[in-house]
Amino acid sequence: MNDYDLRQLTKMRQQIDSYRSGGIGLNVLIADLIFLRDALTAVNTEWERGFTNCIVNFESAYSYAIEKNSGKLDEMTRKIVDDTIPMLLDLTRKMGSS
Repeated sequence: MNDYDLRQLTKMRQQIDSYRSGGIGLNVLIADLIFLRDALTAVNTEWERGFTNCIVNFESAYSYAIEKNSGKLDEMTRKIVDDTIPMLLDLTRKMGSS
């Protein structure tokens, strides 16, 4: 793992923390995570698939929230997001330790 990729992974975790603290919205988090994922220089297919599945969970919850609740997460969509965040954090830690 090179320093550049480690910085991208650190930024991913920072953006997740910003979302959790209310500093950014889910739509910004999604865009930032996709950008940072695409900026990585060395990614194995299994890791990328898991990471992308997490992003799809976020996108699905956000799309539903826009459709049904003017973009506000309800109990169901909040649970999807809240359950996905630990998976994403775990992926960023595993990638950073490889």
